[in-house]
Amino acid sequence: MEVVRCETVDIDVPAYAEIVLEGKILPQVREPEGPFGEFPKYYGPRSGKEVIEITAVTHRNNPIFYTIVPAGYEHLLLGGIPREESLFQSIRQTVPSVKAVHMNPGGTCRHAIVSINKRNEGEAKNAIFAALLIVLLLNMSS
Repeated sequence: MEVVRCETVDIDVPAYAEIVLEGKILPQVREPEGPFGEFPKYYGPRSGKEVIEITAVTHRNNPIFYTIVPAGYEHLLLGGIPREESLFQSIRQTVPSVKAVHMNPGGTCRHAIVSINKRNEGEAKNAIFAALLIVLLLNMSS
């Protein structure tokens, strides 16, 4: 990949990057930010966040800038993908016959659809318990 040196910081960036923001994170400086719309359609609290001092902005001619609206359908779908994989891996430790996990955007990607290849009685119940345990542990850690 072809790279070029930044204008104000000592690093290289892709030569054909759409937009490059150069700057530095100010140590020990926090400013209040938020509330913002979050992934599962609720607002995160206002909190102190790092401050970045922008020193240069460079870009291609007619750069493409893409954003995702928080809590919109696209945000839900993209946010569900890593959750599906984490849940799949966790359930597979208890139920090796799990085939797939899908986080349903209709439930703001909090509804899980789990497919298993049932081989023994009770495997479906074990998959449900494994999924619930993971969700409880994730909620306790956040």
